[in-house]
Amino acid sequence: MLRRLMLPLVALIATATLPAQMTHQVDAIGLSFVDQTSNTNVTTITIGDTVQWNFVSGGAHTVTSGTGFSDPMMGALFNSPLDFSNPTVSYTPTAVGVIDYFCQPHLLCCNMVGQIIVLAPPTYPGSGDDLTQGTGINGTANPIDVKQGGTGDLLTISVASPGGTLLNKPLLIGAQLMPQGGPAPVGVIPNLYINDQGGILLVNGITPLGLSQVILPQGNTYGFILPGGLGGNSIMIQTLVVAPGVALPPGVARSNGHEIQILF
Repeated sequence: MLRRLMLPLVALIATATLPAQMTHQVDAIGLSFVDQTSNTNVTTITIGDTVQWNFVSGGAHTVTSGTGFSDPMMGALFNSPLDFSNPTVSYTPTAVGVIDYFCQPHLLCCNMVGQIIVLAPPTYPGSGDDLTQGTGINGTANPIDVKQGGTGDLLTISVASPGGTLLNKPLLIGAQLMPQGGPAPVGVIPNLYINDQGGILLVNGITPLGLSQVILPQGNTYGFILPGGLGGNSIMIQTLVVAPGVALPPGVARSNGHEIQILF
């Protein structure tokens, strides 16, 4: 099955693109900071990405790093007005970690705060398309791409298209054994870590009957129990969406790969 699905991918190979650095949009709406992807006041990025705040409404704001007025590091990273005269503010973090920020005029009255979570570059980067994959071991799926688990643990996989580009497109989720810490399996196109030399499909959105599993507006979540007998190995997990003309060249969106290290 996987071999048959790989053949169309080979035919789609063109000039591959590397994942690009991104600009993440956060709107100041009323008395709240709202990330356009998460719809919360939390923005998750990869180091090298930029956060841009946009003034929408709510009077004169500021974007000030720190947890509040008592924070001795208040404003050390950034401290800029955000209003009609200054409608955008941008910042590019230079280190992995968590950055809290707030609006000075609306902190005490309205708790107008936000947070940036800066992740390290992915170990197994995908194509840079509008496709995210999260995994979790006995907990909520998240974008951290190397995790550890054991026999009987619950592996949760979440998939989404935050910008809506790939909504209602069929998805495939592949899995393949690999040595712990790499190297990852090599696919037929760059940034693909599943191949027909041992790869399997956990989710096959392309079925003969035409009843496809597609990416939903609220995202998709799947659960699997880690099997026994794999201690000392890892499982590579990666989501694919074949969408010529929509996904970046060669028309196959590839999520970041996630390595699940099996300890016992």
